[in-house]
Formats: sequence, C-alpha cells, structure tokens
Amino acid sequence: MTEPTMSATPVAALRQRVVWTEGMFLRPQHFQQLERHWERYVALRCLPLQGFYWGFDTLELDREQLALGKVALRTASGVMRDGTPFDLSHPDDLPEPLDVPADAKDQLVVLALPLWRGGGEEVSFGAGAAGGNGANGANG
Repeated sequence: MTEPTMSATPVAALRQRVVWTEGMFLRPQHFQQLERHWERYVALRCLPLQGFYWGFDTLELDREQLALGKVALRTASGVMRDGTPFDLSHPDDLPEPLDVPADAKDQLVVLALPLWRGGGEEVSFGAGAAGGNGANGANG
C-alpha cells in the first residue's frame, strides 16, 4: 500500500520526530509534526494488544542487488518482537547492503536494532544532515 505524497516532502519525513535544539525558532509546523509522530508511534505501540502483532508490514528487497550477490532493502516497516515499531521507507533510513558469499546456502538474514547506549548521540548534525535540522522532519 503506497501512501500519497504531499508537495516535495516525502511521507516518511512527515512521521519523523522533531529534533529540538537550543535557539530553534518554533513554528506551528513543529508542534503539528510532533503530534503526527506521536499519533503514529502510539498506534504502532498498541499493536501488541492484538495477538501475533509482530513482523513485517511491508518488505521489499532490491532485486538488482540480489543479482549482484547482495541483500539490500528497498523498503521495510513493521514491529519488532519486543514491540518496537520500525519504518525504513526513506532511502536514508535503509541499512547498507549485505554482501553474500557465493557459496552461502540456507543462511538466515536478520533485521535488528542496535543496542541503546546511554550518553551516545542519537542525532547527528554533520554534513549529511538535511538543512540545519537534520532529522526533525519539520524544517520550515
């Protein structure tokens, strides 16, 4: 199921959390973005209340990469077994392709989240960050 896009902003960006920074000029869009993020997050977190709630909602592999001996995602979304929702619908969110040795057979490929480490950076405002607000999804 494909969601419609609005203007030039990818739909995935409309679901990202706002990254608050000191001195940030607050606009109504930031609070609207915050609400969109939390509405989606709560909806996904409520899925465990149903039986068999975890697994992929969407999963699409890159067939061109498979032909080259690599496993690469084009898009994936769903809920981890512990109830953590994930949405890898934007190219910037996707993990690097996994090289598969030519002699590999009957191997299991696992999608996992990195362990959370206290005191580490959760957001980077480096050269790869879009605009000045990297991952806030409510630039404007």
